[in-house]
Amino acid sequence: MRKNILILFLFFLVSLLTAQSLTEVTITFQVNMELEIAAARFDPATDTLFIRTSFDNWSDNIILSPSVTDTNIYVGSGNFETFDGELFYYSSEYISENKTFIEYGYFYRYTITDTDITNGFVILPAHGFNDTGGITMITLNEAEIKFIVDMNNAIDLNGTPFSSIDNVVIAGLNPPLELPTWGWPDSDSNKVIFMFDDGTIVHFI
Repeated sequence: MRKNILILFLFFLVSLLTAQSLTEVTITFQVNMELEIAAARFDPATDTLFIRTSFDNWSDNIILSPSVTDTNIYVGSGNFETFDGELFYYSSEYISENKTFIEYGYFYRYTITDTDITNGFVILPAHGFNDTGGITMITLNEAEIKFIVDMNNAIDLNGTPFSSIDNVVIAGLNPPLELPTWGWPDSDSNKVIFMFDDGTIVHFI
């Protein structure tokens, strides 16, 4: 009987100490979106960037907004009950034109320290979306891209040769290219770039 009481008391004591060790800490996240913005994949005027963490089984939805000191750095904070030594993971994603873009394969981690508990807050370093180093990691140069399409013996999706070809166009996801809406209405002709025919091969410069 004494053994059972002792075990119960120790279990209660451990549970009490564990509960008391939890402290609310404000965690600030930072994501460098410069490369996504420069590549026209993220539109600061319309798109939404947010953070998810392992604190709540990835169900957090901390919205980030541009920093007042650098509008390419997006910042957001959340309050979490945590303890010294707790390891957690986090990742960012954004919604653009009703599509969600996730940092595929990139989960960042951080271990809460005693200093964080004492301060009551922690500011995590900024990381580039998809672990990029920002636009400083690349060199931007103006370039001319030439597309060449050989339309000789061209066939449709069913393998049937075209009896005639009126136009050949280029479409794409990123500016200056766009994708026409379903059915390719004539009104969407301004979304594609028309190629020209030199008599043998269709070109676009």
